[in-house]
Amino acid sequence: MTKDTKIIVGVLAGAALGATIALALSSNSNNELKSKVEDWFSDLLDASKDKYSDYKGKAVHVAENVADRAKDRYDDYKDQARQSAEKLADRVRDTYDDYKGEAFDASEKAAKKAKNKYA
Repeated sequence: MTKDTKIIVGVLAGAALGATIALALSSNSNNELKSKVEDWFSDLLDASKDKYSDYKGKAVHVAENVADRAKDRYDDYKDQARQSAEKLADRVRDTYDDYKGEAFDASEKAAKKAKNKYA
């Protein structure tokens, strides 16, 4: 089929389908068909609402799980940071005490040396 033929066939098929649907929905003698179509669309809408509710519930559940995991990780990292800070503070205290003791010993030696020298 050529491109022009495909276009013509598509236009005719669309027109035929549109005319058929228009006649089926507008005719009073086809109330049963209209009712079936309305029921089908109603069922489709209800099914869509149910799926939406299901997906919404799943999304809420997943979001709650992610939030719980994020809080747990936050708590873990906070505890690790606290422990690291406490270890660092202990090391600083120990280093300070070491240098304080060495400085005190050095000052006593200097004082004794000065006393001996000037006494």
